[in-house]
Amino acid sequence: MRFVRRLLHIIRRGRRDAELREEMQFHQAMKQRDLEGAGFSPEAARDASRRALGNVNYNREASHAVWVPPDMESLWRDIPYAFRSLRRSPGFTIAAVPRPTRPTVS
Repeated sequence: MRFVRRLLHIIRRGRRDAELREEMQFHQAMKQRDLEGAGFSPEAARDASRRALGNVNYNREASHAVWVPPDMESLWRDIPYAFRSLRRSPGFTIAAVPRPTRPTVS
């Protein structure tokens, strides 16, 4: 069940990213409002709130890694690549893929 949930998250990544971006903007706005209340100018409060939240891309990727393990996401990207490679050079793919071995009967 967990696998299906993670797979659905990969498929719906756009919506999740939008929700996460919206939440991060909310936290930045709240921090900016608090800093403006403490006497900062709007520009200084905006810059300080960005610094306080840290690297936005890193935080987004860290949050995403909680929902979907990075290995699973790379596998999700590797599957279409494998099919494109198979379509471009089927002879090489057939030669490179190991054949199943049959058990020997003694």
